[in-house]
Parts: sequence; structure tokens; C-alpha cells
Amino acid sequence: MNNYPMSNEVIHHVLSCGGGVDTTTMFSMHLYRDEAAHWLGITREELDKHLPYFTACVFSDTGSEYPWTYENIDLIKQFCEFHGIVFKQVSRGDYFNDDKSLFEFLTRIGSIPVLPGAHHTCSLKFKVEPLRRWAEETYGDESYTWTIGFAAGEGYRKDTFDTREMKNTYETHFPLMDKALGVTREDGIRWLEHIKWPYDSSKYGLPRNGVQKSACAWCPFNQVWELETLVKFGDTVQGKHNMTLLEEAKTIESRFAENSPVKHQRWIDAGMPLVGRCKHCNNCGAKNPPTAKKDPCKCGNYDKCNIKIMEHDHRIQKEYGWDLTEISQNHDYSGIRRAPKNMWKFDYYNDDEDPARLITRRIDGLRIGIEEWEEYPFE
Repeated sequence: MNNYPMSNEVIHHVLSCGGGVDTTTMFSMHLYRDEAAHWLGITREELDKHLPYFTACVFSDTGSEYPWTYENIDLIKQFCEFHGIVFKQVSRGDYFNDDKSLFEFLTRIGSIPVLPGAHHTCSLKFKVEPLRRWAEETYGDESYTWTIGFAAGEGYRKDTFDTREMKNTYETHFPLMDKALGVTREDGIRWLEHIKWPYDSSKYGLPRNGVQKSACAWCPFNQVWELETLVKFGDTVQGKHNMTLLEEAKTIESRFAENSPVKHQRWIDAGMPLVGRCKHCNNCGAKNPPTAKKDPCKCGNYDKCNIKIMEHDHRIQKEYGWDLTEISQNHDYSGIRRAPKNMWKFDYYNDDEDPARLITRRIDGLRIGIEEWEEYPFE
């Protein structure tokens, strides 16, 4: 059970606000606590134990949300100002001298958010890192918690949620997932209808009025119904990059198609180098971190090796006479499988067996491009 301090104590409770159904549900339940407790069938005391008193509400903008999300964020900002809650909208461009939006980043490097066999870093770069930097600058050494709007039944999202870059974070909470609240996304929609949350999205002609799910319009993990929204509404909705959101998706995929064979050929021309970082423990010599299933560190004081290794295939090793025997006695090469920066081991876009596209969802076993999604027979 999470026993949250009241807002007048030193600790700060920060709502990471995406502007969608789940965070709007949490935010409004915070505002209307007595009504929320009654609606949930629990006592006010029980609600207060699981839902913190927010001292700040922060929206991290990737730059490619639908306009209805930005409009609801503006409404939340007004409520924050009225109720004395700090509101802040941040983006990567506020803290880093590189790409200001996810679209700028992807089109500059000619890639997509998720390459086959790799982890997606878009949330980390364009949501988590700006949030972390804001909190560090705002609170310094003071303790604070992040409250995340994952709904009940979304345990898979919590399992993959990466807070490693949220340095100095006191703790991370997911109140809607607590058994005492157990609020699903469908529950959140009903709750917002119950309190008559004053956001109206009817002008867009969406299947359902009110607050919508928040996400990048062209998120690679879009479900079929979200792709239908992109195809039907994305071409009429202007984004932040002087084009519609559907045109953004096509531009990302077009740059990826141009760049994929170039990066792969660059890797071939360089002799097919592979890079990685040794993970053995400098303290006890174990080959892997404590979390590894094979040869984990058990000394209780894991000290990660910081030696970065580059290894070429056997043909190149033989040609240049490299002898890695001595170093390999102390360092594990098993994790060395990536191409160096700006090179790709594969021509992902043109792969004969499993070509990559912006959207990861498959139709008949294959990913299909944005233009093919435009022709898809949505039911």
C-alpha cells in the first residue's frame, strides 16, 4: 500500500501528464476527491492513500501529438493555475542543443523509432530526459516522486517502463493500477463523462467525443484503430512542421527508405565492424551484471567494466593480423553485435524476408508502409 504524504510536506508529487484519458482521469480525481471516492466505492481516506496530492503537472512534448491532445493540455493548464498547481510544458529543445522534436531527429538521421531487434529510444530521449532535467533544475536535492498514468490492465507497460534516466527520482507510482483504485481506460472515459470534463473534441468528427488517447500520431506501436485515425484525420490536421501529421509519417518513412541502403553499404565498405561494451564486473571478475541469467555478478558491489571494444569479422582480423587472445581472457565478447554509429548491419528497409517500416504492426506476417495503410480496408 502506498501511503502518500500530504502536499504541505517536503516531498513533491509530480504528475507526468500526457494529456490523454489516463492522466486526465488522475488529475481530475485529484481535483474532485470526494466525488472520485464515492464513484469508486471507496472511502476518501482510502483514495488519499493511493492518489497523491499533486504539487506539479508536467507535459513533455514530442512535437507530433494530435491537436486535441494539445487543446486538452491547455485546459489542464488552466485548472492548474486556478488550483495553485505548478504547470510546465517541456521539450527536448529546452535542455539539449540538438533536435527539438522527434520528427526532426528521425528525419535528420534517416531512421525510424524502432529498428528490428533494437529498443525504441524515442520515449527516453523526448519524454523522460526533458522531464528529468526539469525536475533536477526545479527541485535540486529535494525528494520528489513521479506519478505515471498507466491504467489498470496495462501491467505490460509498467514492466517495460524505463526510469533509469530519471536520476534523483525518489520513487515512481502508478495509482490507477493499484487494486484499491483499479481504473481501466474505459473506467476513465466513464469517469470523465460522469464529471462532465469540459473538453469537447466534436469539431474533429472523431468516433467518440471528449478526451482522446495521447500518443504521437504516427507512433510505431499504433493499434489498427489508431492507424485508421491517422489515415482518416491525419491528412487534414496540420502538425508543427509545416505539413500534416500524415505527411510527417510519409516523410519519416521516405527518409528511412533513402538512408537504409546507404548506412548498410557504409558498414560493408568499413569491413563490417561490430562494437559493444564489456559488461564484466571489475570488482569480482564475473562476466555479467547481477541481473544476468548466465554468469552473473554475485559480489554485491557490481562495478561495470567501461572498456569499449571493437571487433571485426574473422576475415578482417586475419587480414590485419589482430590478436585479441590476451584481452579476451578478461573481457566478454558475447555482447558485441552492433554496427558502429552511422552504420547498419542490414539494409532494414529492403530486407527480403522482413522489411522494416515506420509502423511495427504486421499484416499477413509483414510490416506495411504508410501508403499501404492508406489503402487498408478498415472496418
